[in-house]
Amino acid sequence: DVLLNKIPLIFQKEIYATACIFGGVLYFILLNTPVPNIPSDLVCIAAVVVVRLLAVRNNWSLPDIARPKE
Repeated sequence: DVLLNKIPLIFQKEIYATACIFGGVLYFILLNTPVPNIPSDLVCIAAVVVVRLLAVRNNWSLPDIARPKE
């Protein structure tokens, strides 16, 4: 990203990577509970899909990152 002078995927307006990070954090939390693996996997997958669908339906987006002026 730095070499190509592109904004990293996590900082783009659309909520793709943010939903995945949310799912990853939820998975990490569920690993430290007595919930079995398969149900926790399904909960995390569902959470990522729901967050992404809600973002599309409600036009949610991340704020723009201000680039430094040259």
